[in-house]
Amino acid sequence: MVYKTKVLLTLLFVMIINFTILGQHNVGLKVSLGVSKTFTTTQESPVSYDSKLMLSGSAGMFYTYNFNNKSTFIAELLFTQISGNEKTESALYVSQSTNIPLVVANYTIYKHISYLSLPLSYGIKINKTTFSLGAQISRIVASKGKLEGQSNSSGSITNLNNNQYDLGLNNYDWGPKIGLFHDLRKNTMLEVNYYYGMNHKDKNTTKGSNQQMTIGIRHNLWNKL
Repeated sequence: MVYKTKVLLTLLFVMIINFTILGQHNVGLKVSLGVSKTFTTTQESPVSYDSKLMLSGSAGMFYTYNFNNKSTFIAELLFTQISGNEKTESALYVSQSTNIPLVVANYTIYKHISYLSLPLSYGIKINKTTFSLGAQISRIVASKGKLEGQSNSSGSITNLNNNQYDLGLNNYDWGPKIGLFHDLRKNTMLEVNYYYGMNHKDKNTTKGSNQQMTIGIRHNLWNKL
């Protein structure tokens, strides 16, 4: 896994050097805040399931190569924080022929996942606004979870409280990303981004995803035309 992360960083470095030789590029820093959601589907169908929005964000550096006044290539290296709040009610029945539950559990899993992310996208410029479409691949650098709730087994109630809940997620996440950038002044832009992660899974998950919407500021530190 460490090898794959080094390959991603090397790829970004080579691309920046290559475009630097060609010229017409910008390098800068960005920071953004917003909200995120995580979704998971297991083999056992829950009685009810709900996912709530949580505070999220990202920060890092960006590189843009302007092909002309109408289009641009965008590469970023970001530290991304994704958080989730998933509430589930599940039931274990005595048999499939009866609706009397043997065990009922109501619990909430809080997720906090830190990624090293590499978004690559292509943008179309219209006056002072750029619309971008691309993809993002991310590598988990840290994650933690918390489980809270109760289980009821034939009237016997047990409190569930695990502050060290192991998320056990796949190390890599990827998916499409769209963005909008608007020039505020010469070297400063307002940005809005939406990302849909398609590999938010663990060993017990049949399907999982995460979504993030952020708004932020990006500032050019170095320009060469």
